[in-house]
Amino acid sequence: MKNLSPKKRLPSQWIMLGMTLLLLGAPMGLNLYLERGRITSRVQERLVTQARVIQKNLAWNLDATNKVLSDIQQELSRNGKNTYTARQLGVITNAMPGVRTLNILNADGTVVASNWPELVGDNFRERDYFMMPREHPVADRLYVSPPFKTSLGIFALNVVRVIPGPRGEFAGVIAATLDPEYFTTLLSSVLYSRDMWTAIAHGDGMLFMLIPEGRKTAGKNLAQPGTFFTRHRNSGQETTVHAGIAYLTGEKRLLVWQTVQPPELKMDKPLMVAVSRDLDLIYAGWRRNLLMQGMLFAITALLASLGLYAYQRRQREYESSLAQSSTALRESAERLQMATQAAAMGVWDYNLQTGLLIWDDSMFTIYGTDPASFCSSYHDWSRTVLPEDLPAMEAALQASLGGETPFNCVFRIRRGDGEIRNLSGIGKLYYDPDGAPLRLVGLNEDITERIQAKERLSQAIAAAETANEAKSTFLANMSHEIRTPMNAILGLIYLMHKTGMNLRQQDYIGKIENAATSLLDILNDILDFSKVEAGRMELERVPFDLNDLLRKLSVILSANAGHKQLEIVFDIDSRVPGTLVGDPLRLQQVLINLAGNAVKFTEQGEVVLSVSMAQTDAGQVSLDFSISDTGIGISRENLDRIFDGFTQAEISTNRKFGGTGLGLAISSRLVRLMGGGIQVASKQGRGSTFSFRVAFDLPAPRSTPDAVTVPYQPPAACRQDRSPRCLEGVRILVAEDNYFNQLVSREILEDMGARVVIAGNGREAVERVASGEFSFDVVLMDVQMPIMDGYQATREIRDSVGEKGLPIIAMTANAFEVDRQRCLEAGMNDHLAKPLDVEKLVATLERYCTLDRSTAKQVSGQTADLPLDAEEVAGLPGLDLPRTIRRMNGNRLLYGQMARMACTGHIDIVQRLERLIHSGDTAAAGQLLHTFRGVMINLGAAQLGECAGTFEAALHQGSTGEDHRALLARLERLCNEAFASLRIIVKRYGQGEPTPTTAAWSAPSDETPAQAPRPAP
Repeated sequence: MKNLSPKKRLPSQWIMLGMTLLLLGAPMGLNLYLERGRITSRVQERLVTQARVIQKNLAWNLDATNKVLSDIQQELSRNGKNTYTARQLGVITNAMPGVRTLNILNADGTVVASNWPELVGDNFRERDYFMMPREHPVADRLYVSPPFKTSLGIFALNVVRVIPGPRGEFAGVIAATLDPEYFTTLLSSVLYSRDMWTAIAHGDGMLFMLIPEGRKTAGKNLAQPGTFFTRHRNSGQETTVHAGIAYLTGEKRLLVWQTVQPPELKMDKPLMVAVSRDLDLIYAGWRRNLLMQGMLFAITALLASLGLYAYQRRQREYESSLAQSSTALRESAERLQMATQAAAMGVWDYNLQTGLLIWDDSMFTIYGTDPASFCSSYHDWSRTVLPEDLPAMEAALQASLGGETPFNCVFRIRRGDGEIRNLSGIGKLYYDPDGAPLRLVGLNEDITERIQAKERLSQAIAAAETANEAKSTFLANMSHEIRTPMNAILGLIYLMHKTGMNLRQQDYIGKIENAATSLLDILNDILDFSKVEAGRMELERVPFDLNDLLRKLSVILSANAGHKQLEIVFDIDSRVPGTLVGDPLRLQQVLINLAGNAVKFTEQGEVVLSVSMAQTDAGQVSLDFSISDTGIGISRENLDRIFDGFTQAEISTNRKFGGTGLGLAISSRLVRLMGGGIQVASKQGRGSTFSFRVAFDLPAPRSTPDAVTVPYQPPAACRQDRSPRCLEGVRILVAEDNYFNQLVSREILEDMGARVVIAGNGREAVERVASGEFSFDVVLMDVQMPIMDGYQATREIRDSVGEKGLPIIAMTANAFEVDRQRCLEAGMNDHLAKPLDVEKLVATLERYCTLDRSTAKQVSGQTADLPLDAEEVAGLPGLDLPRTIRRMNGNRLLYGQMARMACTGHIDIVQRLERLIHSGDTAAAGQLLHTFRGVMINLGAAQLGECAGTFEAALHQGSTGEDHRALLARLERLCNEAFASLRIIVKRYGQGEPTPTTAAWSAPSDETPAQAPRPAP
């Protein structure tokens, strides 16, 4: 071309430029065209997949519903009449998440049974779902009704089966109304883009539901000529894809219709599922790319033309400035080199045609390689990559060369000095004028320190999660360990209140009860704080009466104020609604904490609790709560930390006023959960003001005209006028391994007339139920027991014994929601937390038992109620005699019998332990000590019981023989003292025979743990 004349060179250069632009633009246009097709294919495949997900779930639900309807159909046909009650149908409906209502209609269309009792007697003979099967009755067909508007104004869909009469005639239908909420959840679950909607229509064309448009379009007839629905239905295919204007919304859509009509269900009409996306949004990114690439191509063509024009006019100037350009290029390369060195990056250039690999100086530094020994080849570089990372790296390289994705890969290398480093590589592919890959130019960055920092962060997160889990486990165990003895304490207090006591004894019992309640409150504070801190506190959203809550609060605050010269003022804005929707328990907890603190730290003056209207929106109201006092106030330096856990405003207040320092911490976190925050303003010596704002929902007006509000009534057995023997004749199996809890539970239950059988472990409880000897009304099941725990015992009773309907109520000291859920999952009906509250116990039993039994016998065996004599007050060595007698309600005969059996069965405890330890059977020795410890504590030998517990723990921890000898010596000394006193008890009280309700323990062997007394009912 250099030899051509200028006249011939000009046209030839322009022709070459045009061809080059054509070669560059053609692949770009083809790629854009193919990309549009790929986008369409991907979206279409995904929409089909989402439609089939809905089809599969809907078919499964229809199949489950059909089976239930079929079972009911067969039962009704076999019996010839309806035997189902609202409760039975309610249980069946609750087991089917997709069903809202289950009705049985007779041949006239009248509802004869329903899980909604108020529907019984209504006539629905004009409904399509009744008319269709009546006109064309087929026993094994599942009728699917068109959507219809219920009396509540919502659209519903029924599936129906015919009830055949004795001669095959039409005798009625069983109709299941499918729950719209189920469909809403199902359709919403497949939405992955904001422009998507999903819909369900009846086979006749009536739209049932459109998500997320809501139910505004429900009832629209889609079976119009030319609509996508009509095309799909007429095609006879299970799945069809359409693009264009959708009749349903009038938008340009890509829409998939899917038919739901499993052949095994024999549905008279199918259901149609639609999944759709907006065509404009589907191709929005492609259009932007088209515009960008078109502009880029146009700019490239324009610049190329201008460049060629300038080249032709200024060729000489260009040649003269070539030297200057080379210098500028070299300087630019040097600046780039400095930047990559500072960023620990290396630049590489791989020529795909020659195979030559060029590195800059930073690359040699990163790889620890001598430039003189580098062969500048791909093979020379690949040998530095670790063999396990090489396949992934080469796959990324091939994908980049194929034009699929830019080169981007993380891999490891072994430097020249043997050190392994982590690198991140990126690259860009360059093409020659013919569009063939020419060079791959990229960067390598050393990211070793970044990865190591990430690993350290992951380890720290894992350690924090482990610590949090350990804390939760500790709190659960602590709850169990504290609540178990609290059960005994509060149970004995309850029993003592029922005995005749003088004024001093009543005062002592009252103080013990206050102390136990305070300890339980502290435990609840710690558990609440832990739940909130761990993010496991969940708020309720129920309607409640704010005025009622404030009335209860005023009673509590007045009692706390006592004899202080203190005025408690409630300033309530008249605009505040009386009924709100929120969590009343947690709101009351916050107000009690804040107002209780105000009362506690204010000796005289006033405490003002004000509630005012902050703002109101549609269906919601925000209230400002403020608690002001004229108390001691808080210093400025302590204001920032008063909301920290276990912290009080002043160290001195902790000594003077007491408390855990958790009240404000819990209140602050609860208010944050409610969407607000607590502010405090205070001046030391002048008082404090705590305030917060919380939003509540307003209760929706009832739309059902026949709704009736029924006032709450407490269980009959728990009202103030209930009989003290409200459990007369109820047969209860108590599964409890702790002797003390056995006695307390039995005393409480038998005192109220119950007939009690004790099981010492889960296995024995299963055997008692399986034997059929006793027809138990209910089982109280402890969850932590030896041999078999309460969870396994419940599963055995349900599955192996087959007692599906026997009520089993868990008794556990664990207060976490996960523990309650675990009980329910094991098959238990309900859950009682220890310490047992008598009113809650009776209320729970009343839900599962009939408490008024006219045929029940009168329980005999009243305990003695005598004052302590002088010898009893003086006590005996090693025994807390006065406390033990009071704990047994003055039943000295029982005490003597227990002491006699203990002297008989455990007098040789030290010798038996020596034999077991000498033979190496520490497990049996530990079990023996565990049993012995419980017996001694119940007999009042607390110090001996504590020694046995310490010995048991030492055996579990693998203590040495020297430790064993020391503990045996101490145990023997305490045994001699305690057994000498117990023999005196036997002489005083133990001459009678055991009564049926107070049988003593049997002496356990070395291998078998002692069992608790089990009186026959």
